[in-house]
Amino acid sequence: FTIHKLNDPKPGSEGRALALGMMDGVHLGHKELIKKAAIYAKENNLILCAMTFAEPPIRWTDPSKKIELITSLEERLWLFKSLGVEEALVFNFAEISKLQPDEYLQEVIKKLLNVKYVSCGENHRFGQKQKGNNELLKKWSEDNKVEVEIVSTIKTSEGKTVSSSLVREFLRAGNLKEASELLGHNYFIYQPLVSGRQIGTELGFPTLNFEYSIAELGRVQLPFGVYAAKVELKTKDGQDQKVLAAVNLGVAPTTNRSEGMPLVEAHLLGGNIEGLVMPSVGELVRVELLGFVRAEKKFESFEELKHQIAKDCKQIIGLNS
Repeated sequence: FTIHKLNDPKPGSEGRALALGMMDGVHLGHKELIKKAAIYAKENNLILCAMTFAEPPIRWTDPSKKIELITSLEERLWLFKSLGVEEALVFNFAEISKLQPDEYLQEVIKKLLNVKYVSCGENHRFGQKQKGNNELLKKWSEDNKVEVEIVSTIKTSEGKTVSSSLVREFLRAGNLKEASELLGHNYFIYQPLVSGRQIGTELGFPTLNFEYSIAELGRVQLPFGVYAAKVELKTKDGQDQKVLAAVNLGVAPTTNRSEGMPLVEAHLLGGNIEGLVMPSVGELVRVELLGFVRAEKKFESFEELKHQIAKDCKQIIGLNS
């Protein structure tokens, strides 16, 4: 595994409080795990940690199942940092799954990581062939003086269990509002800026462009189309500022500018962007998707496309004014 230092630990802190799980999406259930670990870490002067995997374990435990990620690793790390997590522990499932459950607990959790507290969900499994369960974890913790907190699943107001699979379902349908309610934050992409062909500028709607690497990341695919969004930029004094934007997510069939590679193209709608620092190519930028406006389509001419983009921008400004 690798350890990512995200925030400065508390002075003199020894040992770790660890939230366990894949944490894809870092939804409300995952946030509750981190919250419980944070409370214990603060009271006992421990380093607050969250666990994740570079790739979802199911790709090894059941390769026949296709799992599309809600978040890339970079996005999970950003979310962990925003929640005050001090260290992210990124495990390699192919390696750690070779360990017997008791070996994993004794050699990794206790000796290697010096974990004093663990929070996990009701269905947490670990070790070779997923033989370890919470009953074994609780018994081991009592013998080794490690505090374990099993956190109940969170339910929606309609009684549905908050889960990564339900978030994926909403995202595939373009239901950003419902997905974001389960996540506890606006769904976003956090990708490096790429250079474009300046077609947006020629049309009068310059854009910031980002690859939407569905295949590479195994990311859940949202419907291609236009979205209301906010782009997080820096002011000249280094502060974060979100700017309203019209985003096209897709392959832009009218201009064929992406040659089949999906892109996220963000046209900024903020009235005053003079005080903002525009990102450079390769710089990571966060784009929050707020709502689906319309499906992507091929227009008969650039003039028709320009007219529709202007209409989209007006609608997005109206909805978010």
